[in-house]
Amino acid sequence: MGFINAKVYPELKGKVYLHSSGKENYPTENDSLHYLMNCIANNRKEVEKGDYFISILWSNSKKEKLMDFFRYSGVKENWESNPDISPWVVNNGIWRKNQSITCGDGIILLGREEEYRRCTKNLNEYLSQIISLENLKDLTEFI
Repeated sequence: MGFINAKVYPELKGKVYLHSSGKENYPTENDSLHYLMNCIANNRKEVEKGDYFISILWSNSKKEKLMDFFRYSGVKENWESNPDISPWVVNNGIWRKNQSITCGDGIILLGREEEYRRCTKNLNEYLSQIISLENLKDLTEFI
């Protein structure tokens, strides 16, 4: 298991990662973008409160469309500050809080994203590229 695709959407101020568990539900980049845009439209007010977001598209054993959505705030005015993160899980388009928010693979990804963010000068630079998926494709190895 791991991440098989990623895309930056600077105009949305966000990054989207596709977990290998979701490849059947999101076979093309357009499918991923369509689901993301529909979900954002359903909760635009909350999404716009943040400075940027990271989302992870995936599926469970029931083949439901799921998205872990992390809204980051508090860094727009001071890029070197430590961001506040508000999490949601979107299940078939319905936004939910107060439940499991992600998996271990997602936590690894978010940590690497924050390491990368701290090497950039501002939001525009941060949103100009995606981190390498090379070390995120196979996260099944244990020491």
